Amino acid sequence: MSLQLGDELVHYTILEPIGKGGMGEVYRAKDSKLGRDVAIKVLPDEFARDEERLARFKREAKVLASLNHPNIASIYGLERSGSTHFLVLELVDGETLEERIAKGPILVDDAVSLFVQITGGLEAAHDKGIVHRDLKPANIMIGADGKIKILDFGLAKAFTPDDALSAETSESPTVTKGTALGVIMGTASYMSPEQARGKAVDTRADIWAFGCCLYEALTGKKTFDGATVTDILAAVIKNDPDWSRLPGETPSALRRLLHRSLKKDAHRRLHHIADARIEIEDVSVEDVSQATRVVSRASAVPALITAVVAGLAVWLLARADRPGPQPPSYTAIALPGGTRLPVTEARASSIAISPDGRHVAFLARRGVGPRQLYWHALGRPDPKLVESSEGARSPFFSPDGQWVGFFAAGKLRKVSVSGGASVEIADANPVDVRGASWGPGDEIIFTPGRESGLWRVSALGGEPEELTQPDRDEGEKSHRLPEILPGGKAVLFNVATSDLMSFDDAHIEVLLLETRERRVLIEGGMNARYAMTGHILYARAEEILAVPFNADSLEVTGAPVSVQTETVTAPIYGAAEFSISRTGSLLYARGSELDTRRRLVWVDRAGIVEPLPLDERAFEWPGVSPDGRTIALLMQGAVDSVWTYDIARGALTRLTAGWDNMVPMWTPDGTRITFGSNREGPPDIYWQVADGSTPAELLLSSDNQEIPHSWSPDGRTLAYYEQTNETGWDIWVVNPTGDVEPKPFLRAEFNEVSPRFSPDGRWIAYESDESGRYEV
Repeated sequence: MSLQLGDELVHYTILEPIGKGGMGEVYRAKDSKLGRDVAIKVLPDEFARDEERLARFKREAKVLASLNHPNIASIYGLERSGSTHFLVLELVDGETLEERIAKGPILVDDAVSLFVQITGGLEAAHDKGIVHRDLKPANIMIGADGKIKILDFGLAKAFTPDDALSAETSESPTVTKGTALGVIMGTASYMSPEQARGKAVDTRADIWAFGCCLYEALTGKKTFDGATVTDILAAVIKNDPDWSRLPGETPSALRRLLHRSLKKDAHRRLHHIADARIEIEDVSVEDVSQATRVVSRASAVPALITAVVAGLAVWLLARADRPGPQPPSYTAIALPGGTRLPVTEARASSIAISPDGRHVAFLARRGVGPRQLYWHALGRPDPKLVESSEGARSPFFSPDGQWVGFFAAGKLRKVSVSGGASVEIADANPVDVRGASWGPGDEIIFTPGRESGLWRVSALGGEPEELTQPDRDEGEKSHRLPEILPGGKAVLFNVATSDLMSFDDAHIEVLLLETRERRVLIEGGMNARYAMTGHILYARAEEILAVPFNADSLEVTGAPVSVQTETVTAPIYGAAEFSISRTGSLLYARGSELDTRRRLVWVDRAGIVEPLPLDERAFEWPGVSPDGRTIALLMQGAVDSVWTYDIARGALTRLTAGWDNMVPMWTPDGTRITFGSNREGPPDIYWQVADGSTPAELLLSSDNQEIPHSWSPDGRTLAYYEQTNETGWDIWVVNPTGDVEPKPFLRAEFNEVSPRFSPDGRWIAYESDESGRYEV
């Protein structure tokens, strides 16, 4: 029966027709009980009058309704209104794959992104013994957010008479035996040879149809076609696909997958769609597109736009499939009002772009509030805040782009880009994390601490496994900023010899996960990221460089070139603010956002600010001497050095040269400056006469990193914090000029740092990350 606008079926109001097919007419309807729009599929009258078939359909519908997967459109119920029987289905807005292909062939990287999701939906159904039987582009819906929904799952079997499914039926594909209703057991161009011969089918029929759909997406042409159904079926049974139609940039692994999916002998065909999923996931991180290439110096890249809103931009790398050198195009992403990127405190990148280039995740903070995680669908107006993400660090995407991983509240977590609460994966201290990467095998490799090696854990949760340990004899402090390579068999990472990592004390290595063999690839670089063009992108100084890289032999094969000239490096901890998708989009934070130059100022108790007569520089840790005449401070550079500033004379004097130094502080009598330094390995505590007339002297040493922070007013006790693998950062006290051994003042399972004596020496204020972020 045909329905009209406003017709009522039980509590469903018809809004508009959507389509019509062999299985009935489909309408958009409003569910008045739940207040949502649904799809109504009205069953043909001839079908509904056949009680035996209707009863069998109800049984099948119950099985189909058990499917619960994000890539399968749900069946909500089977209803009856008078003599009308109808299915209530999930309504999916967007365009079908058929409509998308009608616009032309789909680029390889985009097709991979879509078909990874299709394999996920098919796998979930096949695991429950459900075969689609009519998989085709018209039954695959692409939502506005790029998410795939497979429609009409299993309905071909539910609609088809029992005898039509028999292996002996010779009248397939159109069966009229025993009923006035002609039933199409699938669509001719997507039928497997066994379907075309009328034989019994199993999951391998869906694998064949999957191959036909993928071939059509890449070529824009049906795999098998003809003037009549008979011609099409003859081609299905006898002919091979025209493999020459595949685009030249189709990766060999993708071609192999198509050949295995379209074997006419079902026994030689790919047996399980999970194997196809694994294959296509590997393709998605292989050289997906020779059609994308890194812009070299010869490409005459123009200067970047200067009016980027709030400091984020996406650089679309030029494609070789477009004639001639193409200038990059730029898209600005506005941060939420009143927020800023926390780049100057980055331990790992604060921004990430999804593999398909459609989503961006980034950290931002409002005022002095905590960092929070946002994600943004490109082309949409506003970024969305991820709930309960206070204190988040180091966002990264899953290979399919459907999840964002991050660290917060003492956990490694993940959250779906479609919304919902975050999910805990493993314990991890977000304060000290140094990067993470999510590989095609659904494994996450991360660095949980500032002096840690690489660890691995399943994205589904479980106990993390240690992969590497820094070689302390070689001066290695940590292995950080991992990037899993195509196929998931190796990982790029940085070796740091200082927590305040500079280019001079860092290099990039690759780790073979099966053998644990390590190879040095690049000296003096950080934040290595693999590009699908066959390059490693990495940061050095204030630019991004690209070097040719063979992902099979794991070797650098050429000299680096600059692909971007604005500053992208956050100087603290060696993180660089950029991320690249497999589609060739480069996300980066502009250099102006990363500038750590600061002006020294006096602020009185009335809040009046008076700048000191000094140029802006990368100042940190200013401290005024007890007599008020001199300022000790740290100045960031290739190495972080301690300087003094004579207020009366306006003179800056370097106190330390070489190595990294940190946290300069005056002794209470004003004669010396105490500081941490890594000149002998892990930072120990030194002091030096304030006028620099004598060399620095070692004050306190241990096998662990120590950072001085406060002297007691009488000058007899130094409070400092020290890091161990067991309890992280703990607060210790010592009389460095006496014979008493250092003793722990505060040791807990959380990090305790930055101790500060009260003026009367009776109290110590400190910071702890017990809540998931540092608080006083």
